Amino acid sequence: MHTNFLALAMSNKRCAEFEAALDSMEAALTTLTLVEGDERGRMGWLGSTSELFCRQVVDALDLHSDVLPEDLDPEDIREQVEADLKALERLHQHRDRMQLLIKRADDALAAAGSDIMETAMIGYTLLAAEGKGAGVTALSKRRRRSS
Repeated sequence: MHTNFLALAMSNKRCAEFEAALDSMEAALTTLTLVEGDERGRMGWLGSTSELFCRQVVDALDLHSDVLPEDLDPEDIREQVEADLKALERLHQHRDRMQLLIKRADDALAAAGSDIMETAMIGYTLLAAEGKGAGVTALSKRRRRSS
């Protein structure tokens, strides 16, 4: 048999710390917008080329502020766009870090499943070698029918 690294990594203390960190993240992210269903498909998206386009429009509005209604100031527009772009960059960085954490969790789930199956197969091989595996096979068939 081998060391169960997932059980060591997910001790009760570590699970409590993990839950507290998730609670903190959820609380911090409640102000972010949740987009429902097909609404996301109707929204514009800012990619690398469209970001350049947006910056060029702001520059053009500085040069041609006469096209703006009187209640819009091109400097206010620039400040708002710059603030939104900075916030967007930070959010990208945070999302990338969260995606890495999700990948680690997915990999840990896969490894744990593999460990569990490997241990069960070793145990079953030992049982079968002694002629005692039939009960496990019958139990397995019964579980499959009930699920």
